[in-house]
Amino acid sequence: MASAATNREASRDYLAGLLDTALVDGGYAQAVYNYQPGKIEKAPVIIVVSAGSARELMGMGNEKHDNTFRFLIKICVADADSSAGWTEQEVEDQLDLLEKEVQDVITDNRSPSQNGSVPWSHLYREEGMSEIIYVPDLDGLSYVVEMIPVIARVFDS
Repeated sequence: MASAATNREASRDYLAGLLDTALVDGGYAQAVYNYQPGKIEKAPVIIVVSAGSARELMGMGNEKHDNTFRFLIKICVADADSSAGWTEQEVEDQLDLLEKEVQDVITDNRSPSQNGSVPWSHLYREEGMSEIIYVPDLDGLSYVVEMIPVIARVFDS
């Protein structure tokens, strides 16, 4: 008998779509990717990638799982560039604003009670701090990247 395990791609794609609507349509980001692009050609961008899963059987003799999907939301902001008039202060301000907007999307879509069409039963940030790294030269550009771990709980249907 074939398992009816849930594919985490549906949750990743849905989360990226929510972020695209809020951040690109809202004028905060240039693009949202539901995969790690080989090259980033514009900024700021948001990247949503899978970062692991756990699947627990929902009970003895049951083929359905309580799935925990982990995703990383990466906020990529172009680093300061004095020749373009883009300052260190503007980099920090943009990173802070985008982190806040990402959190708003998570908060507004935590469960079906907030948004009846979400594929998860719960969506939340993983406990602990996000991580900020500096990528000194990626395809000729430097970036500041904030990585936010997010957990989606999905029950097999």
